[in-house]
Amino acid sequence: IYILQFIVGYIMLLTIKKEVTDFNRLKQILNVLLKYEFGYLIKNIRLGPVFAFHKHAKKYGFKKVSGNPQRLRLAFEELGGTFIKLGQLISLRPDLVTKEYSEEFSKLQDEVKPFPFNQAKRIIESELGRPIGKLFERFNQNPIASASIGQVYEAWLKSGERVAVKVKRPNINKLIYTDIHLLSYLAKLIKQHYKQSIVDPIEIVKEFQKYTIKELDYVREGKVIEKFYSNFKDDRITKIPKVYWDYTTNNVLTMEFIDGIKVSDIKKLDRLGYNKKKIAKNLADSLMKQVFIHGFFHADPHPGNILVLKNNSIALLDFGINGHLDEQLKDQVSEMLLAMIGGDVNKAADSLVDLGFIDQQIDMPSLKNELEELFDDYKDMAAKYINISKAFSKIITIAKKYNIKLPVNFILLGKGMMTVESTCALLDPDVNFAEISQPMVKKLIYIRSSPAYLIKKTLKYSSKLDRFFTSLPDQMEAFLMHERDSDKVTRQMDYDIKSLTSEMNRFSYRFVFGIVFVGLVIGGAMLMQYGDEKILSIPKYSFGYFAIAVFVLLVLLGSFFRQRRIGGD
Repeated sequence: IYILQFIVGYIMLLTIKKEVTDFNRLKQILNVLLKYEFGYLIKNIRLGPVFAFHKHAKKYGFKKVSGNPQRLRLAFEELGGTFIKLGQLISLRPDLVTKEYSEEFSKLQDEVKPFPFNQAKRIIESELGRPIGKLFERFNQNPIASASIGQVYEAWLKSGERVAVKVKRPNINKLIYTDIHLLSYLAKLIKQHYKQSIVDPIEIVKEFQKYTIKELDYVREGKVIEKFYSNFKDDRITKIPKVYWDYTTNNVLTMEFIDGIKVSDIKKLDRLGYNKKKIAKNLADSLMKQVFIHGFFHADPHPGNILVLKNNSIALLDFGINGHLDEQLKDQVSEMLLAMIGGDVNKAADSLVDLGFIDQQIDMPSLKNELEELFDDYKDMAAKYINISKAFSKIITIAKKYNIKLPVNFILLGKGMMTVESTCALLDPDVNFAEISQPMVKKLIYIRSSPAYLIKKTLKYSSKLDRFFTSLPDQMEAFLMHERDSDKVTRQMDYDIKSLTSEMNRFSYRFVFGIVFVGLVIGGAMLMQYGDEKILSIPKYSFGYFAIAVFVLLVLLGSFFRQRRIGGD
């Protein structure tokens, strides 16, 4: 039996060596998995015979044991680098894994043993083209932070500015690309042998590759920081570091040094007399601005990436993972949040379906029943008692159950809100994220119901519609001309197409006026709760909307009857 195992293992070894770029690294990964009792997984994906005589295999064997999430997190911590970044992604994307794994990996901290200063110095001088003494007035050789991709040093420029210099680890690009290749190989094997699993390992690796490749480019990260800096340049509660581009390359990122207290250091905040309630409110307000005003948000706002400054304001750090909301997604998220806060089951169900990609028929009654059970917990409850984290987590679970594939940016936003809410609770248990976010969401709805916004949106839509209707006859003519059989047919087609063009143009303008009318009516209805001044028992803002809507309707009807009269003549 042992001889047979050896022969089978040797044959598999030759096969594997042909398929992987770095067999020694693969062996190291599998050895750590064996150490943390994942031998059964290695056996099930047909890699067991290769390691049958390994010391960990002898000690732990290939039997399945309980406690997978915690043991896998510990294995990832030991493997370091790439696997820590993968663990962070798992914690941020509960749509890709089960809730247990997502919650466990949120405990993973990106802290790695620092590499020697002489290596960092060599990289800085090679990248920036001058000796470190010519570049900086002073440079602290002890790193203030060391993570899986790079480490950060404190320094002073010749001009006197205090800066943070982030230096990428030596050969980290090669290691991460090698690990991604090996992870893809393992994911393929897992998918082949665990066909009924609700988790798709190949999709996880693809998402991980997409995010991690971006994080390897410090110039890209610098541009992201610069965008945040521009968004918050005049903001009093959120500080973003400035990027120094003359000292930044793909492997070195130099930015303004921000001196503050970690938001998780509650004892120090208390000792120095900070207002934790104010800090929590500022943190929540900052995220709301990022999401609903800028449409560009920090997707990993865990306590390690947040500093508290002297005036109870906050500073954000580490912009490797971020999310983006376009105008449509902003609207959908706003409606979803208001539905959650207001307990509107029908609206929440419609918003959830609108948000996601669906490849099969949805059982809407069943979906609404599940959402109703969720909202029953919040019925008649003040906003300050609503737990956004639990609600978001449940909604993601429900979406997965009904095969509703939610946008990645919505998932990142949900996870970001959960993280910020837990940090706010750490600072002040009485501060509630739902209560803070409600005025901002209502304000956004108010802005998007304004005539200026509706007109802007309608003009944008009508421009697209006009281009579509204008180009469609030309495209039809080109196709039909290609298929023509005679001059007579061509002349008839030309006449018909011109008639069709004229009719389409009339239709497009009526259609646009119809959209404006409906938008104004909806906007007026939504604003009924705002304003004390009334005209004919209607709040003045709503009255203005309805008045404009009546005018648009008269124009629309006038156009319609005028066309009928011309047609009758």
